[in-house]
Amino acid sequence: MDVIMALDNIDVPADKYMELPSLIFMLPSFLNDENAPYVAQVVEQLSANYFVMMRDRLDLLACSTIALGWARSYMFNQDLLDQMADQIIAKHNEGIFMEEGAESEVANVLSGLSQLGYKNEEVIEILWGYLVGPDYEKTGEISEQYDLYNLYNIITSFARIAPKASKYLEAFIP
Repeated sequence: MDVIMALDNIDVPADKYMELPSLIFMLPSFLNDENAPYVAQVVEQLSANYFVMMRDRLDLLACSTIALGWARSYMFNQDLLDQMADQIIAKHNEGIFMEEGAESEVANVLSGLSQLGYKNEEVIEILWGYLVGPDYEKTGEISEQYDLYNLYNIITSFARIAPKASKYLEAFIP
């Protein structure tokens, strides 16, 4: 609890903002019944600070790390979730969000958002497109071979946030 309390009012130096996603992901490790609301509060505060300073530099790895940290700490903040969604959409439209070989990070973003029950149709469609690959519409084949862990994450995430949209599940269930 002392660690969480110390982080509650921390003044993050400007040169350390790039490390905040890792801290946001790590903080739920301290979660217990006694301090759960406090952990979520600190995660929310650090996330808000990160988005003020770094939102325009948000990349796929940071999204993945932050989304999982939010889910692990049960931190639901509609404004921060919307800001992340807006950045995913903007970076996708600029063609700079997805990185080669980063499908597991995409699966983690999807997993984190779905665990929080966050639904944004445009983001879901973007993430689905990255997960199936650019040729799926033509070939009906996904371009990536997923291990069981990621496949489980993908299927359960789509089942949570788009249970009636079978197209999201059909690509991953033979």
